[in-house]
Amino acid sequence: MHKGYTYYQHVGSRMFYCSKRKSGCLARIKLGKDETIRYKFIPSSKVKGKQWILCEKYTYAQHMYGLLYYCTRKNSGCKARIKLNKHGNVTAYDPCHLHEPPLYYVTSKGKYVKL
Repeated sequence: MHKGYTYYQHVGSRMFYCSKRKSGCLARIKLGKDETIRYKFIPSSKVKGKQWILCEKYTYAQHMYGLLYYCTRKNSGCKARIKLNKHGNVTAYDPCHLHEPPLYYVTSKGKYVKL
């Protein structure tokens, strides 16, 4: 159980899927070897100097220079979000997206280009 939602583990992996997946829920959580949620920072394609979080193929934008990141499709009604503590650890994760993840191409210089 995570944030009041139940998940089931995919056989032989660290991937957990929402127990309502058959009803269309796309939520999933992938844990690292140390059983933490994995993410990485990528440069924002919209605002120079800001970073986004890339987690499970979805992107999250920082809210008001704080530690809360909302899905970059928030304006389309998606409520997925990630909250970090001051050490960069995930303290809250709501991965319930209303859409498929965006597609990105990573250039040889490490820049993410949305397709």
